[in-house]
Amino acid sequence: MQEPHETTSDWQECPAGALGGLVNRLQSRQRAQAARRRTVAAVALGLLFVGGYAGFSGLTTSPVYAGLACSDLKQHADAYLRHQLDPELTERISQHLAACPHCSERFNQKREMLNGNPSSHNEIDWSGPACRVTDRGSRNTSAGLLLAAAR
Repeated sequence: MQEPHETTSDWQECPAGALGGLVNRLQSRQRAQAARRRTVAAVALGLLFVGGYAGFSGLTTSPVYAGLACSDLKQHADAYLRHQLDPELTERISQHLAACPHCSERFNQKREMLNGNPSSHNEIDWSGPACRVTDRGSRNTSAGLLLAAAR
């Protein structure tokens, strides 16, 4: 059997409860670190969710041409085609329509409907930046028509 080591003067015995206190402090630090990690993960997931939601909702926002969003043109469609708008707004809508093929197609379809074109049986969907037409009969997109008649 080995003889016990002699204690040196550098080492001292721990007071009663010192090791228990050390263990408690270390466990407390570990719990705090775990809580921080969970908080960071929750915040990251929250930001990812909010960012993802904003990103997906951003997909449905309308493009803007000449200071007008595609979604804003619906409210002015009838008045524009009937020449009932002020010159500034009429010019902005004309510029928008010249730059945006989707709105141009929508306005051409709207013009056909207002002119009582019997071959136009389409319901115009104004909800998004892309022109989506729900067919209710024959499709008459008249993509070749420009808005020269509306100007």
